[in-house]
Amino acid sequence: MPRPDERPGPDFNFLAGRWRTEVPGGVYEEVWLTPTANAVSGHAREVRDGRTAFMEFFSLEDGPDGWSLNILLGAASRGPKVPAVFRLVEHRAGRLIFRRDSEGFPKQIEYHSGGRFHLTCILIGEEEKRTETLDFRREP
Repeated sequence: MPRPDERPGPDFNFLAGRWRTEVPGGVYEEVWLTPTANAVSGHAREVRDGRTAFMEFFSLEDGPDGWSLNILLGAASRGPKVPAVFRLVEHRAGRLIFRRDSEGFPKQIEYHSGGRFHLTCILIGEEEKRTETLDFRREP
């Protein structure tokens, strides 16, 4: 039983599954595996004309400073990999907000559950004053 001063941990279960959305010129897909007590992993790709145009690999990990979203861009087999690290700064049922201190887009990533078949991901930049929204539908 948790101590009274402990907040419940984040619930990542709403992320689990295959998600797909249309983007200009193609589709973008994210796959999240079922969470364990200390991690969640997944990958994403953008497909155009039947070819993979972009891919990324990500993990949610519980560490000494709390939960973080770690994103590796590009093919796993090519080039050195250094993850972009986003710290979990807010969580409640069906909503997660991650922020990073380093430069670049996005500065913040938000996930919002729209029920069992809908997931929204919002990418927010500060310097660029740019926002991108991905409205996913669950794939079978």
